[in-house]
Amino acid sequence: MLTIYVDQITPRLTYTLEVLFERMSTLTYTLKEASVETAYSLPAINYSSKDIPGSFSLYCEGLLEEDHIREVGLQHRSIHHVPCLAPSPSHQWELEFDPFAASFYLLSHYEYYQENHIDSYGRYEQVRYPSSSLQLEERPLVYQYLSILLNHLQQHYPSIKWEEKELAPVDITFDIDFPWKYLHKSAAVQVSGTIKDFLGGKWTQLSERINTYRSGKDPFYVFDELLERLPQRYTTFFFLLERLHKNDSRFTWRLATYRKLIKRISEKGMKVGIHPSFRTWQDQDQLFFEKTKLEEIIDSEVICSRQHFLRYSLPSTYRYLEQIGIREEYTQCLFQQGGFPCGMAHPWPWFDLDNNRTSELILHPTHLMDRSLLSYQKLNPDSAHKRFLALWEKNLETKAPFTMLFHNDSFSDSGEWAGWQNTMYKWLDIMSKKADSL
Repeated sequence: MLTIYVDQITPRLTYTLEVLFERMSTLTYTLKEASVETAYSLPAINYSSKDIPGSFSLYCEGLLEEDHIREVGLQHRSIHHVPCLAPSPSHQWELEFDPFAASFYLLSHYEYYQENHIDSYGRYEQVRYPSSSLQLEERPLVYQYLSILLNHLQQHYPSIKWEEKELAPVDITFDIDFPWKYLHKSAAVQVSGTIKDFLGGKWTQLSERINTYRSGKDPFYVFDELLERLPQRYTTFFFLLERLHKNDSRFTWRLATYRKLIKRISEKGMKVGIHPSFRTWQDQDQLFFEKTKLEEIIDSEVICSRQHFLRYSLPSTYRYLEQIGIREEYTQCLFQQGGFPCGMAHPWPWFDLDNNRTSELILHPTHLMDRSLLSYQKLNPDSAHKRFLALWEKNLETKAPFTMLFHNDSFSDSGEWAGWQNTMYKWLDIMSKKADSL
């Protein structure tokens, strides 16, 4: 049993240790306040200001002893080629940085509370934050901090034993915004779309539209093939159910054909979550309404969510979700470039920084979104595949699930997604093969 000695036990400290030692590893520990004891228990991490002979001494930056938000300069030092935050001022400690404070800074979205960089949709624009200039999102940093700490700790105490927590191999997720491209819209919308295609000279789209009306086969409706290929245990579909803004879909819970599709996917054994509409990030009542509608459709409790357009505001959106019974949240996705949100590969509990408490809401980091590659990075399928593999390989070392955000239309080989279908199925096959190997 490892003992961790501190000057004071705080909510921030207990939260950080829970994430690192309980959710990411099997290391058992006990937390104690250091006193004037004549004999301390060893093996021990000394994260206090006391002198504890024989202990593994860690620099304490002070962030975890506080209950307020302050300006934190994002300093770092490269240790074993890893950018480590909260560097120590001298070499008197076992490590050259504070791994607990560095981890908490990332896990808690601390920099979002210091600076408010948002895009035209109100989303946190990660590329404008200091951490992005250091390319911190390119690494599973919190996992790497834990690895550095445990490896040094074992050198100090060879008898220390632990294993990394091995979780689900993959997390395949779909956001369903537009289940159909042409079908199941009102007659007025269909006629208007046909006229616009004709007047705009969009001959390829006009031909595709007419063929769809004739055959009844819509290019976005790829669910039959998907359901045959997806691993049930590791797949989640998030459904958008309401239209209260132009950025929402025309397909809502009122459409019987849409309800039938949702129920079919649920009955196939896939996990089903809510994809709350555009304005819900600041509207708890609407969040609850849409969650309740989905529960009525699938006749089951809904505990998973991912916000439409990946819009959330700290701390309000996450408080709303927690209060209406959402427990698994997937909005954490660096929509502009992909990577490891908050330095994480593993799911972790959200920390309510304003109220200084660990919440019941578990955040699932989404490592890559199909639209990030097409719309933000302007990549072609070959370059996108290299980006996928780069993140895939980095994630393998963590034993945490690689989480991918797909949209059904990216499998359509239609419109802007023409030429992407083979690449999408290639990624799906890579992830499914990994799932089947366990």
